[in-house]
Amino acid sequence: MSDDGKIIDLMSKRAKKMQKSREESMMTTAKGISNFHLSPETVIDPIRQIMLEPGIFHRVLAPISWYGTKEDRGRLLIVAGSKGMMGAAAFCAQAADAAGAGLVRLWIPEDQFAIAQTLVPNAICEDRNIYCRMAEEDTEALKQKLSIYRAIVFGPGLGECSEAETLLREILKNYEGRLVLDADGLNMVSRLELASEVAASKAEIVMTPHYREMCRLLAIDPHANVPDAKMGREGMALQYALFASRVLEKYRCSTVVMKHANTVVAAMDKLYINASGNIALAKGGSGDVLAGMLGAFAMSGADLMESAICATYLHGSIGAAASLVLSEKSVNPQKMIEMIGLGISAAEKLAATAWCYDR
Repeated sequence: MSDDGKIIDLMSKRAKKMQKSREESMMTTAKGISNFHLSPETVIDPIRQIMLEPGIFHRVLAPISWYGTKEDRGRLLIVAGSKGMMGAAAFCAQAADAAGAGLVRLWIPEDQFAIAQTLVPNAICEDRNIYCRMAEEDTEALKQKLSIYRAIVFGPGLGECSEAETLLREILKNYEGRLVLDADGLNMVSRLELASEVAASKAEIVMTPHYREMCRLLAIDPHANVPDAKMGREGMALQYALFASRVLEKYRCSTVVMKHANTVVAAMDKLYINASGNIALAKGGSGDVLAGMLGAFAMSGADLMESAICATYLHGSIGAAASLVLSEKSVNPQKMIEMIGLGISAAEKLAATAWCYDR
């Protein structure tokens, strides 16, 4: 068996073992939940959660027609990058490409084209400033431009890009596809106080905050609300579920991916606490990889929360698998991107198994 085959087999075995252990743990006490809603007054224990079952991969990673084209795979727009932070945009685009996006387009500053086209040669680059001006002068033309994209990722490495503020407002107002708000996109939402615009948007929105971004979104003191490690992994995961619920309640988005050691994926009526991954993921750029994977999976047409769960689970599994080869200290976003294909291959084997069983 080749080295790649061994890694795929190992990841499949780890996935099955992890699923079995979750079935026996507090964190997977039932296959489904109803009326998940946490507030500061809610008694958190017990919480029932959806289980990650192999069929989820079949739904999210369902193959396109043998006669399909890149258009059938979907067009993904990534609004990202700025001077000194083009790595974030590149990681996001590379991950989206590796996760199956048919065509990736980057809206970035024109003076950063050389960097982007060197790092992601198959991505199409367009001057973001043109569309920022269009957001102010010709909103109907912008609406037509946005309509060709099945999903948009907004934010990785954007920095404090004031000219993109109107662009974000117009995307929230006019875009009707799937929108991943990540990194500086989230910071822009909190800085401009766009809660009502997010809630009123016609797009299906996924927000992907880490702890400090979440504090900005909720306007709370990051030093006064840090979950205590003494709570243990399960206790901290439930605390992050509470944070995710508060973001959902304030912004009324479709899904929140609350990034942490146990990342929480939550919608108004469902909760998933991820158990894949390890400390290898604690590297700059890891979240950009997740945003790219999520953007690609969001174009599948599957339930948006399931797309987020699949991206989160595979992101963690790929990081853990990479650490078996490189050590937890040496894994970086580039190595993770190189292993996305192996992770998807392992998941597709699980999906094929589930498909045969379900028939």
